[in-house]
Amino acid sequence: MQGHRGVICHTLLAYDRLCGSYKPGVRRNVRIRIMPQKILVVDDSPTELTLMTLPLKEAGYAVVTAIDGEDAINKVLSENPDLVVLDVVMPKKNGFQVCREIRTRLGKAALPVIMLTTKQEASDKFWGLKQGANEYMSKPFSPEDLLAAVRRFI
Repeated sequence: MQGHRGVICHTLLAYDRLCGSYKPGVRRNVRIRIMPQKILVVDDSPTELTLMTLPLKEAGYAVVTAIDGEDAINKVLSENPDLVVLDVVMPKKNGFQVCREIRTRLGKAALPVIMLTTKQEASDKFWGLKQGANEYMSKPFSPEDLLAAVRRFI
């Protein structure tokens, strides 16, 4: 937040000069509200959903949840998240299908996707990354590892 202060002040000064409202020595108090980054967390287990969302909320992220693959696709479109944390084993559409759809049909190639799942085989990790996931993590996980992975991408 502190790093943005100089940029914001410089921008306001340029705006004041452009509009002709610049007055040397006059200080202007401006409140700027910066929205927290939004993370979509997708898992069909209420317990796992809570374990994933709690550390993210405590870290100051806005969290939106989905309980299956179709719900996840709808939330990507309606909520426009900054990052998706995605389980693989889910009803309706699995995480691999959701990730592939995010990358292709929805045209969200730049949206970071972290797969967080119980599937721990090397072939599962390979397939998840091949579908477009930026990171593949296994359950059980530590909140610190999840937060570190999120911070790498947003």
